[in-house]
Amino acid sequence: MPQDDQPIPASPEIFLHQTTQLRQTKKSHCSHFAGTDEELARLVRENFGKATRGKFPDTLIVPVPPEGFFAKVSIGNFSAGVPKPPAKSVVVILWSREKMQSETTTELPQGKWGIVSIEAS
Repeated sequence: MPQDDQPIPASPEIFLHQTTQLRQTKKSHCSHFAGTDEELARLVRENFGKATRGKFPDTLIVPVPPEGFFAKVSIGNFSAGVPKPPAKSVVVILWSREKMQSETTTELPQGKWGIVSIEAS
């Protein structure tokens, strides 16, 4: 993992963490991407040059174009059938593989960076 004073890598290997796959779906109140996991990983790779460091070590924030993303709605509104609005702004939160391995005992997919959250508004 690059230290805070080292450059962010230009061409990372990206994978989608299972938490994101289970939580950020069309059938939940959370924000989600309407495309495939592969399309999401491609978007993150294409926009990786815009990444900034998160407030925690081994964390990156990558802004991506909002097309295909939907914003979070409250659980009450979602239960009442209020549709999720199309996103106007999206960032994808990544954790390094090392950070994930220190916090889990499950096997991780191949890749250097894992998508752990989609924050669409």
